[in-house]
Amino acid sequence: MKEPVITLTLEEYEELRKEHECLEKEHAELQRKYEASLQEYSRQVEEISACTAVIADLRWKLADLTRRLWGKSSEKRHLPEDAGQLSICFESPSDVNDPVAEEQKTAGKSVTSENGYNRFRKSFTKKITPHARKPIDPSLPREEIIIPMPEGLSLEGATKLGEEVSEQYAVSPARFYVKRIIRPKYRLADGRIITAPMPVMAHPHSNASESVLAHIATAKYYDHLPLHRQLDIFEREGIHLSPSTVSNWMMAAAQRLEPIYNELRELVKDSYYVMADETPHPVLESDRPGALHRGYMWNFYLPRFHTPFFEYHKGRGSSGIDTLLAGQVRVVQSDGLIVPYYQRTGKMVQGGIWTYGR
Repeated sequence: MKEPVITLTLEEYEELRKEHECLEKEHAELQRKYEASLQEYSRQVEEISACTAVIADLRWKLADLTRRLWGKSSEKRHLPEDAGQLSICFESPSDVNDPVAEEQKTAGKSVTSENGYNRFRKSFTKKITPHARKPIDPSLPREEIIIPMPEGLSLEGATKLGEEVSEQYAVSPARFYVKRIIRPKYRLADGRIITAPMPVMAHPHSNASESVLAHIATAKYYDHLPLHRQLDIFEREGIHLSPSTVSNWMMAAAQRLEPIYNELRELVKDSYYVMADETPHPVLESDRPGALHRGYMWNFYLPRFHTPFFEYHKGRGSSGIDTLLAGQVRVVQSDGLIVPYYQRTGKMVQGGIWTYGR
């Protein structure tokens, strides 16, 4: 089959040639724009990568600065003074009519005044007080030691002018002793044998008295002495005790204090205003030796009675505030992490914290 032959006139050929040239120019222009777009895209990718690195660095610096200013040791550092930020005014509106004027007046005093401490001034003259040893509390018992005159010195005809008295603190180490409980035993005329009744004990069928239980609990939770260090102290005094025995004594003391603990819980429930917060603690697993889980100690404080209350929970869920939900609490001052638990009841008002407010 023969290929078809297209016959064009000279005018048609010139027109097609010009159209072809125009298409080639448009193609070259599009190719140039495409290459320019590729270069712009590569430049923007590099710029975005650089900006991403800068943002990551700034985020790290912001996190580090936040930790330094508001972390656990934030009280050791001082925030820079900002002239554009007013100080917190605790006075009533009737006492301070114009907060801005009061702030400027206070700032002016900090510049002109040079006596005493002022929080607006970075440096101040420290008052130097002379050293004065405070007298020893006269209510403490005294043990007098009379020092005789040197031997060979004759006091015949001498007149006593007085005494020079010097006082020093002295410590008598804790004294361990054994308390023997003796109960008489009799045979009555009718043949019956009776024995004096056993007194009430905090830990029956044990050789630990109430004083020992109180000493171990006070040393552990008030003086921060773990049980193994207390065992070392007992060893120095010649008392050999096993760790399990002392642990059982500590558990017995906690059980005897449980009624007081329950009364504190009821006091929290009946309070109108309570401060609350939770603190994580690593806790040993009882079923897996050596394993730890993250437990939470819920802390409640009653400002009216100046009384703390602690309650342990395995998690951070709403079960931690069941004590508050079951009582008459209406105002809870806490951070924002446990606010949703309060809001679900509709009967509590959350109080803020000044540190988070600033």
